[in-house]
Amino acid sequence: MLRTSFFSFVLFHVIISLMFSQYPENTGNEYSVIRKTAGISEIYDSLFIDLQLIDGRLHSAKYPSGTNHAFFLNGEPVPGKIMINGKEYTHPYIRYDLLNDMLQIYHFSRSGTHIIDLNKEKVEAFSISGHNFEHISVAKYPGFSFNEGFYEVMYGGKYTYWLHREKIFMSKTIETTGGYETVLSRYISGPLGWFRITNQKSLLTALPEKKDELKEFLRKSHITIKLATDEEITGIIKFYESITVKN
Repeated sequence: MLRTSFFSFVLFHVIISLMFSQYPENTGNEYSVIRKTAGISEIYDSLFIDLQLIDGRLHSAKYPSGTNHAFFLNGEPVPGKIMINGKEYTHPYIRYDLLNDMLQIYHFSRSGTHIIDLNKEKVEAFSISGHNFEHISVAKYPGFSFNEGFYEVMYGGKYTYWLHREKIFMSKTIETTGGYETVLSRYISGPLGWFRITNQKSLLTALPEKKDELKEFLRKSHITIKLATDEEITGIIKFYESITVKN
């Protein structure tokens, strides 16, 4: 048993070395590489991880310096789960790059800690820190006509509420120091397709039945769609489902 484990360990390192030999080593400080001291169990799990999970390329993107950062949450890698080819993987260090809409993992190898940009086409879904994302594409949703990428599931029922997060870098000007800004886009999908929600008109297009009742609900709840919180949008959808459900 010990001999078999040792052989597997050596074989894995040979494979990893061949994979990483295609890519340059991380040099300089163009982006932040957070080195962590991991427990033996975490290193072991990472070394013997399924090779499907590390399908991707060694991270080499350069992030311009400025206020804020290019990542989801605080930019630190966190534990989470990734769905690839119908199989769920747990990994201790996952980071979501919102500037490039790219999912990253920190991987331990003989040469050190590497950041790997996972093959986006292979990632079906992932979850980190209580946030659940799905890879949305025309191939998966024929009625989808927006930008392909990762969308967070905010509510799921007969109608689904999605939130798409982006970060853009604003260059330095005379008035500003330059930095990253977050852009949020809201969508509702249902039997009639996908709709981007920007105001009351677009909401009523996505939820077309019993408009008078829905308008009255918005009035009594003092909800302005442009300023509505995620909880308020979810509440609107739940109310709509409650008055349109077929007995």
